[in-house]
Amino acid sequence: MRPEYESVAEIFQGIASLRDQLLDAGASEAAAELSEVIASAWATASEAVGEARLSLERVRPQVAARLPQATEFLGDLIAAAQRLWDVTA
Repeated sequence: MRPEYESVAEIFQGIASLRDQLLDAGASEAAAELSEVIASAWATASEAVGEARLSLERVRPQVAARLPQATEFLGDLIAAAQRLWDVTA
């Protein structure tokens, strides 16, 4: 069963996991972008998940190239961020 990611904190935990996998795969630029999203202070939950979704979309090509086994995981994170953004916006 796949995780549902019901909160911003859960999405950010997933992003941290993906970031670590990207670092291990040598995709340091993509990992740095995800680290920045996690470390930033956001004014609202909708801002946090919106920016997270945009960053996940930007790293999609690096995930596909360096970590193809994580593309489904990435898709789950993007979908969860969109779902939470729809609820909080």
